[in-house]
Amino acid sequence: MSCPLSSADLACPLCESIFSDPVTLGCGHSFCWSCIVGAPSPLCTMCRAPLPPERDSLVINHVLKSLSLRAKERPLAPTEKQTLCPDHEEPLKLFCVTDQTLACIICRDGEAHDGHKFKPIREAAASLRRDLDLGLANQDSELQKIQQLHEEQSTELSRTKEGCGEERRRIYTQTERLIQALQKKRDQLLHQETEPEKFLRLWSERQRGSVSTDVFSVRSEGLSVVPAPLLLGPQHSHLQFFMWKQLLQTVEPRPDLLTLPDQNPDLTVSEDGRSFHCTPFSGKQYKGSSWTMHGVNTRYNFTTCTVPQTLSLSSVQSFSSGQHYWEVEVGLRRCWCVGVTAHLLKYENDQYFWCRFEECEQASVSGAVRVVGVYLDCDTRSVSFYEARSMSLLLELRGPSMLLPVNACFHVTAIEPDINPLTICQY
Repeated sequence: MSCPLSSADLACPLCESIFSDPVTLGCGHSFCWSCIVGAPSPLCTMCRAPLPPERDSLVINHVLKSLSLRAKERPLAPTEKQTLCPDHEEPLKLFCVTDQTLACIICRDGEAHDGHKFKPIREAAASLRRDLDLGLANQDSELQKIQQLHEEQSTELSRTKEGCGEERRRIYTQTERLIQALQKKRDQLLHQETEPEKFLRLWSERQRGSVSTDVFSVRSEGLSVVPAPLLLGPQHSHLQFFMWKQLLQTVEPRPDLLTLPDQNPDLTVSEDGRSFHCTPFSGKQYKGSSWTMHGVNTRYNFTTCTVPQTLSLSSVQSFSSGQHYWEVEVGLRRCWCVGVTAHLLKYENDQYFWCRFEECEQASVSGAVRVVGVYLDCDTRSVSFYEARSMSLLLELRGPSMLLPVNACFHVTAIEPDINPLTICQY
């Protein structure tokens, strides 16, 4: 004898009704064609296996369809006794949406469920299953995002570790160079001391020049570790040039030596090509004024009026590869721009701005800056600006918009008398 058909065998897990145009997935589970096409989740609701990308092309399971049609024509054998209401011993055919509980017909009409909303059990089950599928689909999407973030974080961590290793090796190499330079200097001094005649001549020359009270004082005395945190991610540590001015100029790379062309008649460039000021432009002359800048005493004549005009100079040198660093003493000027071609740090009206081509926006820079450090990295097409005395980062501009080669650029506002020249520092 053949076994009677069970309602569980021919019921769609989604709509809980007898199959209509059933299809069977690769995982072996079957659903109504319309149910699986409209399912929000990309996974099988029974086993969480991925659904085929083109659900419309699923083939109808004709054997299961034939059984389903026969089942609709005659009653199915019950799988189990109907569950009865414990209070009224009536079949539980309803679902109270308000209380989220099963109920019988008598419960529906009772006072305990007065004003509540009810649905047939199968309809309520199908609705809740759709909500569950939608929630699972959202959960799967969130899980994918978390996995992607985890992979990105792991990649960034690996890159950071690699960068730390490279920086450690670079610092070690620079320290070795410094030690070798100090040992070489020590050997030179010891060699001079073993030749009495040469040693006494050197001693007398230094004493006459009053260069120092201690001829053989250690130049590295007073060195301290700069408290600069490691910059993670795409940024790199700039520790190597934080220490340039303290490590006896032995550590590479050294600050670049820039020179300025004397091409703008509105600007007067010094003989060494490292500083400039506004050329007097009115006929009324002041008496000569002088000041000392970097040990060089310079005298200029000035006039009285002020003209709102921007004057520019670019360095003779241009850069298209590698890393470069220089410092610019802006002093007490009220308006200036320093940087590279089309990428500048601007100071005007007691405020700082970053400028890139025609774009110019206020920068989050506080305090007075007297000496600006400019660090150019042609490989990453970025330029960073530092307060050179503390080596604190002021601003960084990066991106593919930088067109190489570039020159060091300087802009000032024409003013008379101009007693604050803009100077490229040299050590």
